[in-house]
Amino acid sequence: MRTPNQRGQPRVLVVDHDFPELERDAGSKAIFHLTDLLGDKAKVTFWSASSSPSAEGRGVLQSAGIHTAARNDGCDLAPWLGSLTAEESFDAVILSRPMVAAMYAGAARKHVNGVCAYYGHDIHHVRLAGMKEFAACVGLAGEHREIARIERRLWRTMDTIFYPSNEEVDIVNAFRAGLGLESGAVMLPLWDAPEAPEVIAPASARGGMLFVGSYDHPPNTDGLNWFFREILPEVRRRGCQDMVYIVGSGMSHYQPPADDSCVVVLGRINDTALDELYAKVRIALVPLRYGAGVKGKVIEAMGKGVPCVTTSVGIQGLGWASVVLQPSDTAQDFACAIIRLMTDDALWNECSSKELRLLSLAYERRAVSTRLFGALGLGDVLEIG
Repeated sequence: MRTPNQRGQPRVLVVDHDFPELERDAGSKAIFHLTDLLGDKAKVTFWSASSSPSAEGRGVLQSAGIHTAARNDGCDLAPWLGSLTAEESFDAVILSRPMVAAMYAGAARKHVNGVCAYYGHDIHHVRLAGMKEFAACVGLAGEHREIARIERRLWRTMDTIFYPSNEEVDIVNAFRAGLGLESGAVMLPLWDAPEAPEVIAPASARGGMLFVGSYDHPPNTDGLNWFFREILPEVRRRGCQDMVYIVGSGMSHYQPPADDSCVVVLGRINDTALDELYAKVRIALVPLRYGAGVKGKVIEAMGKGVPCVTTSVGIQGLGWASVVLQPSDTAQDFACAIIRLMTDDALWNECSSKELRLLSLAYERRAVSTRLFGALGLGDVLEIG
């Protein structure tokens, strides 16, 4: 087997359903940050399985120095990989999301002479199991069984499995141990610690509450409905009349179930506008009642120095931040947590500074990079980089 260093930088292939649009959803942000991290030490190609891939997402990757290819370029993954010369071939591949990974694992195994990894984002069948408690969806039980079957097959057959929390990693490694296999799952944060804003406005200069999330992700709309029906009325009763901003891809279609003149549904906005909102709001709302994996919206708010009010579901996989992220699982507790952060400047300032410090320690870029390249069998490139 030829080692990557015999031809310079290693070549890594990332395969996902589409090119990431950073303003679309947390999954896009996570996969972009993964390619960005790989690009520090490797030549990265991102292959989209979509027949109509995002031109915007493709441009985002190309501007970051990532080579792009797609199924609609005229060739599916297997024949495209088979057409590459020895110098163009890949030293490792990362397949993102269960359905995409299931479709292309065989092609990756056949044509990539190196580690074949699966990047799960979260354990989908765990999220679907939680969804059954709160949503009556036709066919949900069958979907849950099928996704569970696919994910467990990937856990069994892939060389390396990435998830963003230690809890998910423990589930996968326990499953593999039960089959007599070595541990293969590795905790990989959604992204490395973002650079903190140069100036963070103090609590006294802020106001308003912010929810960020995609409309197409059912836990988001369920959480918002719960917030408006059971939590916000109690918040208003206690005298807090601050604005509530709803942001996210497709959220322009969301209709709050309660009439409130201080609620603004902005829908999808660009990163500059989102940063401006984070710079002025007092808290981030994450009222999730079901889901799985680490929630990107919580990490994003922490990186902006904006305290979160969330649930046990919202802090999944973030045990390292338990000193500042306290779950509120009833409507009454959630409302009380909002009022405390909206009225106590000292508490707000303490939570803001703690969140930034904890995130910088947990998601330090060099440590994340070392873990990633080591799990891909490319750890030696860090020694010469």
